[in-house]
Amino acid sequence: MLLNLETYQQLTNLSLDSELLIGLSIDELQALAESSLFPKTQTQLQELLIKNSENQLSKVEAETLDKLC
Repeated sequence: MLLNLETYQQLTNLSLDSELLIGLSIDELQALAESSLFPKTQTQLQELLIKNSENQLSKVEAETLDKLC
């Protein structure tokens, strides 16, 4: 399930609103929850993608990359 761009922008650009998520389907909520990574995880993903582009991933790193993507 993917969020359309308008819905994504509405959910990520607005301040905290207790009623913001009312009316979203379970699939839309799941997509939103999975769309943002913790900063540490985002950094790890970027580092692994760079190593992957340079063909320097170990087997463990390749498995980790698969799990993150």
